[in-house]
Amino acid sequence: MRKGEQTRAAILNAALELAGRDGLEGLTIGLLADRMHMSKSGVFAHFGSREDLQIEVLMEYHRRFEAEVFAPSMEAPRGLPRLRALVDRWMDKRIREVTTGCIYISGAVEYDDRAASPVREALVKSVRLWRAALLRAITQAKEEGHLRADTDPRLMLFEMYSLTLGLHHEQQHQELMHTDLLHLFAQNPLRPAHLASPRRIEPAGPLQWIEHDGGRYRVGHEGATHEHFAFDCETPAHDVLLRPFAIASRVVTNGEWRAFIEDGGYRMAGLWLSDGWATVQREGWGHPLYWELRDGQWQSMTLAGMHPVDDDAPVQHVSYFEADAFARWADKRLPTEQEWEVAANAASSTSTAMTQCFGPVWQWTASPYVAYPGFRTAAGAVGEYNGKFMCGQFVLRGGSVATPPGHTRATYRNFFYPHQRWQFSGLRLAEDR
Repeated sequence: MRKGEQTRAAILNAALELAGRDGLEGLTIGLLADRMHMSKSGVFAHFGSREDLQIEVLMEYHRRFEAEVFAPSMEAPRGLPRLRALVDRWMDKRIREVTTGCIYISGAVEYDDRAASPVREALVKSVRLWRAALLRAITQAKEEGHLRADTDPRLMLFEMYSLTLGLHHEQQHQELMHTDLLHLFAQNPLRPAHLASPRRIEPAGPLQWIEHDGGRYRVGHEGATHEHFAFDCETPAHDVLLRPFAIASRVVTNGEWRAFIEDGGYRMAGLWLSDGWATVQREGWGHPLYWELRDGQWQSMTLAGMHPVDDDAPVQHVSYFEADAFARWADKRLPTEQEWEVAANAASSTSTAMTQCFGPVWQWTASPYVAYPGFRTAAGAVGEYNGKFMCGQFVLRGGSVATPPGHTRATYRNFFYPHQRWQFSGLRLAEDR
């Protein structure tokens, strides 16, 4: 292999790792250049554009998936032995990818509701090939008499994918373990570190306003009629009527929040909701959770211990009350969850893309966590999962640095009480047009 080919292969390996961790949308030339200790132009020399890089990552992942899962399984006898081999190797690969993430899963939720694009088409093609292979193996197992005669192959395929409900629930636990660990370590006077260094977050650039026309939009998830996973509270998909609005191209930064503090934002009762102001007074709030003023410099407790607050990084660990007060101070407002979803789905088709959609912070919206029109609580234990909490909480959209790869999507509804701020929560501003 020539040197150029070796360099390209090394770049692709690094890109696969980054895409598995951050998703295809989180894969940038800048991050890849830093990882490879190369210039951006050096990366561009091997991949002409970010889109070309994303497609090549998908193709490489598909080649490896075929080599590790599909091809060896075809050596097993036709029928149930082959089906078991496919599923076993698939699960083994998922276990090995527990820290890097499955690009099929993360890509599916990233591009689920996006407009058509070459990246989305390449992803859809790969996933459909895999689902077709599984369906064919199930059908053959039935034909060989290894499965019951009344087995519905398509229903069995659906049920196999339904097992992901437990996996997605466990992913929520993984995120909560990080938030709880940070809170626990923050109570320790030694401020211990869980990570060697803070996770690097690329600056999102200058704030721009992205305008959206008013009108009727479809939001929410199609549920059982759709091939990708969603929790019940994301259903059913329904139409909403929105007035013209504009949404910020990025989330609010630490530097902007520091200006809010220095202007006396935590001392201006007129900025706060009544319950919010009562909480500020009762708890003595004067800055985001985990911020400390040391020798005139703001520092923050992170999973990597105490570090200076980076003005260009997104503010995090703020409550709904704080987010609402900041928006009022900035003469803006929080977006509704419907506005956020419409803007996120349009991100790939607008001239000014809305960045930081699915990280690095969950983003408070102005919407209370209530049932969608037509929502019905599921029977049995699953019904205990979301519906019973639809009272007194507010919706957050997006994802955070602690969210496992592949767990985010445009329809995802996170929810917390308005005073809670130990989650990796921030905000994005909006305004009427």
